[in-house]
Amino acid sequence: MQSGKLNMKRLTTTEQQIARKYSGMIEEAFESKPGKAKEAKKSQQAAQPAPARPILSSNYADFKRESLPRHLSFYEKLCNSAEHLVKIRPDKKKSAELQEYITMCHMESTPTGAMSLAIIAALLVTALGGVLGFLIVSSGIVVAYALGMGLFTFAALIKAPEFLANNFRLAASNQMVQCIFFVATFMRHTSNLELAVRFSADRLTPPLALDLKKILWDVET
Repeated sequence: MQSGKLNMKRLTTTEQQIARKYSGMIEEAFESKPGKAKEAKKSQQAAQPAPARPILSSNYADFKRESLPRHLSFYEKLCNSAEHLVKIRPDKKKSAELQEYITMCHMESTPTGAMSLAIIAALLVTALGGVLGFLIVSSGIVVAYALGMGLFTFAALIKAPEFLANNFRLAASNQMVQCIFFVATFMRHTSNLELAVRFSADRLTPPLALDLKKILWDVET
């Protein structure tokens, strides 16, 4: 008994608190029946508060839909409609390039949709221009001109994702100083980077606000 007391005295205050806590649980488990022990364990687990779940950025999709510039949303709808009509897939290199630009603009379209839109629009411009020019003027020059317009339409639409992404990147870079100011101001008050990013995203306007919302969306989902 004396040796037991000596060993007990050697325990620190924290260790003694832990020993008391779990000794009571062990005594209850031995005194009760196996079935009751399981029920008691389940009741203890149910009584414990559930772990705090992170607040998801569930409004990101709605925020993107409302804040995405009209020309981007219009181009996105055209690409999706063209892909539903005809699926024309670009090569792997071009597909990766287009996907990078599309992701940068936060558009819900695919490289296949961009390629399909460019080819369909080029064919429509060439066909309509050629038919109307031949019927009205009856000249091969007008048909050649329509063919040139079709090629120009294809080149313009296939370059559209790159053009839109460069404009998006330029507009976002102009907001970086303001974003850094918001993050630094919040971090001086509360040292939490996630909350600082959320604070900046709530106070900035697109396009940089879309990038910050996307970061929170990726982290939390």
